[in-house]
Amino acid sequence: MAAGADDPQPGAGGADNFAYSVAVSGDVAVVGAPQDKPDDQPGAGSAYIFSLANAGDLDGDCDVDLDDYVIFYSCFTGPNLPADEGCLDADLSGDGDVDLEDFALFQNAFAAAP
Repeated sequence: MAAGADDPQPGAGGADNFAYSVAVSGDVAVVGAPQDKPDDQPGAGSAYIFSLANAGDLDGDCDVDLDDYVIFYSCFTGPNLPADEGCLDADLSGDGDVDLEDFALFQNAFAAAP
């Protein structure tokens, strides 16, 4: 995956079995959490859909451009320094910080933009 797919409910401590099943087709990934209990409904499970097409599109306008770079730059913290809550999308590597590894991924997405 080009971007990390983090558990949307990390406080569950793995009890939801996030990523028990993963399917990827083209630029879409579906990640299953069979033990998740949305609205306290036991046995319901959840499926999360992640788009891999626009990694680096930080402003949600379906392209990677200088506007996204401004957002990325404001989120840059460096290695092993946690990303601010509003900057989680800039953590392209999914490792909890916004550093040079993320910049390399952003740079690839920026270069590939039409």
